[in-house]
Amino acid sequence: MSGSYIYFIQAHGDGPIKIGVTGDNPARRMVKIQSDCPWPVKLIGAIRGGVSQEKQIHLLLSRFRTQGEWFEAHPIVLAAIQEALRVGQRMPCRQRASKEPKHDHVICRYRSKTGLTLKDVARSVGVTHASLSRIESGRAMPSWSLACRLAKATGIHVRDLRPETYSMLFGGADQ
Repeated sequence: MSGSYIYFIQAHGDGPIKIGVTGDNPARRMVKIQSDCPWPVKLIGAIRGGVSQEKQIHLLLSRFRTQGEWFEAHPIVLAAIQEALRVGQRMPCRQRASKEPKHDHVICRYRSKTGLTLKDVARSVGVTHASLSRIESGRAMPSWSLACRLAKATGIHVRDLRPETYSMLFGGADQ
């Protein structure tokens, strides 16, 4: 599977790490993982590889497995990931964000950082890319419901998506 990648995605800052394989851009896979995870996730990195290489990594790190494809953020696991990223064929640069965001909106900065398209993020939260484009360009504001879905899918805090509503509801407290 020459078009597949082994990705390393970590939850909650220094939380557990998911080691999986995808035939798509790993940053896109991260959006799905984020929507299923109660904590923000980040893409540590990705290398070219398929299921057999992923299974080898899982076997090597099996004593640190917490559940499924999730592993403790143990120093040995982190070192193995860094070594895999060092010697493996890294994800091509074109797959990563390489240009500055078009707008200075928090969603646009997130997309630039992750390499996701407007359509990727819009699809993950159930809106059209045109609607999301209006939000990014400042011509529209997301509803509270959409802001909450965007926060869950991207890890962007809802206060950064709807600051006035957040302040009114929570009095500016960091929730």
